[in-house]
Amino acid sequence: MYGTYQQHGRLSEDEVLQGMLEQRRRYANADPSRGYQHSFRRKSKWELVRLSLMIVGIECTYATETALVAPILLGIGLPHTVMTMIWALPSLVGLLFAPVIASISDRFRSRWGR
Repeated sequence: MYGTYQQHGRLSEDEVLQGMLEQRRRYANADPSRGYQHSFRRKSKWELVRLSLMIVGIECTYATETALVAPILLGIGLPHTVMTMIWALPSLVGLLFAPVIASISDRFRSRWGR
């Protein structure tokens, strides 16, 4: 059942994943004020539909931006290399600042809650 990993005293990928999920559940249930309980509840179909529609909206907005802004940038005389850098800049900024902002927001508490 456990394959060759168990024979050598190592855990399989499924066992490691189950252990990580169990540890997250224990961490979430240890202190209700941490706010992770909603991650483990079953989502309704309506919640999944809303989430999917939100993601579709974001993707459509980004596609529209790409389709409409690129000709404008080229029309004002920007070289292709500069336009490419303009499109790459948000991804690079997100790569650098998203973990920092997420870390700060995880620790931020206000009178309205977390």
